[in-house]
Amino acid sequence: MTGREILFETVRLGNLLKVSAIDGATGIEASVVGRAAGDPAALRGLALRKLTYLLTRSERLHETG
Repeated sequence: MTGREILFETVRLGNLLKVSAIDGATGIEASVVGRAAGDPAALRGLALRKLTYLLTRSERLHETG
């Protein structure tokens, strides 16, 4: 995802951690939830992969029109 501005938001919800990755250009957002005691970097990576999938899917849908 070279050249894209990606924003990350991390929110702790009790013993859970919600990480959202948001594409700055489109506003498309992908969120994942995991254990707060786990690795936040792993959740960020997962949220980024999910966002990449959503952006690719969105681009394909717009191409086929």
